[in-house]
Amino acid sequence: MAGVDYRPAKSTRVEFLMSQLNSRQIELVDALIHGLRKPSDVADLPIPAEEKMLILDLVVEMIQYRYVGEKLDRNEYRDQLLAALRTRSELGRSESPWQDRIPVPPRPDDGHDSKRFTVAAGVRDDDFFHELRFRAALTDLTDMDYIHQQGAQIEFLDLRSRYYPESEHLVLQSFDLLDIISISPRNRLLKPMSWMINTGWQRKPLETDDDALIFRVNGGAGYGYHLPISGIFYAMAEGEIEAGGDLSEKFALGGGISMGTIIPAASGCKIHLFCRGLAFFAGDNHLDLSTGITANFRITTNNHLTLNAEYRDAGTGSFDTSAAWHFFF
Repeated sequence: MAGVDYRPAKSTRVEFLMSQLNSRQIELVDALIHGLRKPSDVADLPIPAEEKMLILDLVVEMIQYRYVGEKLDRNEYRDQLLAALRTRSELGRSESPWQDRIPVPPRPDDGHDSKRFTVAAGVRDDDFFHELRFRAALTDLTDMDYIHQQGAQIEFLDLRSRYYPESEHLVLQSFDLLDIISISPRNRLLKPMSWMINTGWQRKPLETDDDALIFRVNGGAGYGYHLPISGIFYAMAEGEIEAGGDLSEKFALGGGISMGTIIPAASGCKIHLFCRGLAFFAGDNHLDLSTGITANFRITTNNHLTLNAEYRDAGTGSFDTSAAWHFFF
């Protein structure tokens, strides 16, 4: 597409500037934006002028970021910004403007199409199954094509049917109406919340029925962090309400915690390791524990392969392994 210009978001500008500074310099920026040091102190540092410029430019970006986020009132914003700009102007112009060095991310129109059709096969405990799946949109935590440098899942109308040939049994395995996860890693300067919400029907291995179909509404919030080796680590507190005829009181209300890590193993592979534990204390009292691993491989732009293994126990233990071929269109 001709004539497209990349305009990085404020958080992208902040993160790039942070990548150009060392930990002590970032600590100084933190002190400056919280009023513990004055911008004029930067001019006296025994470091090259270019580094001083980067420090003050990051201070300016963070003052603007905090004002937009309503962390500063108008008077505080004006006084802090003018003080930082006054000191920054005394240093002159940079010989290598950092704005021109921000990497341009892959364009979303170069990624896969939005709708997805899936053919899968696997084993649940000792039962072999075939699976067909259709998702109207758009991306999940192991996708490589959208929303980079954070964990994001945006799924609408994800329908999955499963057939067990040995028992000639066809079931609705799950139907997610909405499933959104936003994992925004925190750092010394940027401290966003991560959150999730999902609702729909899913199979659950209860004590009364090891393949019960349950409707659920789930939400949660927590923190995410970039780790040097394991990619993005996250932990969230969750709350969930469930309804279904196989529950003893026809409903269950509970909460717990989920955590995991999203690892970019290669340019065409992403791995998600996860575990989750919920305790339901109203209605049907039970524990719901699960852990697993998902690995997604991009074969071509519109063809992906996913390998999955998951153990779940909500009264009865169940172990699923599967291989799925995704076609986007």
